[in-house]
Amino acid sequence: MEDERALEVFERKILRKIYGPVKENELWRIRRNDKLEVIIKGENIVRFIKWQRIRWLGHIERMQDTAIPKKICCTESCMQQDEEEDQK
Repeated sequence: MEDERALEVFERKILRKIYGPVKENELWRIRRNDKLEVIIKGENIVRFIKWQRIRWLGHIERMQDTAIPKKICCTESCMQQDEEEDQK
């Protein structure tokens, strides 16, 4: 959760640099979060990363059982399940 928050803060920082300041009443100011939301249409980096992970998992699931990425993914999943069972 902390990592997601840090990513969102970083994303807004980068978007402010990309889109630049806005001139209001002869004064320049940075863009507010709500205005950045309108510009990016509600999309954010955390949602994008999660979507890409799901796509990658689907790609791995379709691989043959002998493919190295599938073996690695299965091994990591099995190890995590074993650790969870040990903690119970």
